[in-house]
Amino acid sequence: MKMDKKARFFVAGHLGRIGSAIIRKLKSIGATDIITKTRSECDLTDKSIVEAVFNHERPQYVIFAAANLKDPEIYPADTIYHNIAMQTNFIEAYRKFEIKKMLFLGSSYIYPEICPLPIKEKQFMYEDFTTNKQWYAIVKIAGIKMCQAYNQQYNTNYISIIPSTIYGLGDSYGLDDSHSSLQKMRNNSLSD
Repeated sequence: MKMDKKARFFVAGHLGRIGSAIIRKLKSIGATDIITKTRSECDLTDKSIVEAVFNHERPQYVIFAAANLKDPEIYPADTIYHNIAMQTNFIEAYRKFEIKKMLFLGSSYIYPEICPLPIKEKQFMYEDFTTNKQWYAIVKIAGIKMCQAYNQQYNTNYISIIPSTIYGLGDSYGLDDSHSSLQKMRNNSLSD
């Protein structure tokens, strides 16, 4: 299916690194009707608000790049609850409205932390997750499987992708606060 650049796009998570990159890409290819909502405008954890936004805006293509990224090791229950609620409400709203396609962004945390390379897609969900991100990994696996289930049962057009990295504009590349240095510090503290 060819994407119509004049269609209405709804990008959830437009303020994040991936969501903002998607907005830039859509604009660069000529898309002009891009819907974005802040958390105060559309609380994705509230099903009735999500459905009201979909009903009012009537997007044709939707992209789910939203996430609640509190530290999963400190807030494991919040991580699961908020992220499951957001993606479940969004995926279900898509089904109820006339939307052509949805892109769901997973996370590379669904893959095992230590495994033989090259990694095979079938290894996700069946090996140990990245230890300190297991709660977020479970959420993303649920979203991917939910998309597959909806495609099978409702003949929806959900696509799930798993970005391998999320480095880019707005990221930190410092020695003390980059992804790599923070991960190394966390791993060292877990092994102490």
